[in-house]
Amino acid sequence: MESAGETLKQAGQAFKSDGAVGKQFEADGNIGQVGEAVGGPFSSKGAIGKEFTDSGAVGGSVEKAATDTKQKGEEVKSNPT
Repeated sequence: MESAGETLKQAGQAFKSDGAVGKQFEADGNIGQVGEAVGGPFSSKGAIGKEFTDSGAVGGSVEKAATDTKQKGEEVKSNPT
């Protein structure tokens, strides 16, 4: 159970805005740079791009799910019943 908890924790962390996957969506990340290069609505401040930030509709949902998954992993790891 402890390794399952660690796996959940690591998966959650990866998708947070500062994690291995999540940081790619930041304006300076591999995916975010594309939106910045296209500009307009796709930039991090544009109508579409801003929804992918950690406070936007899409990014915020992912951030919350990642945080919840990470916390659940910590719970499972510390209480392996």
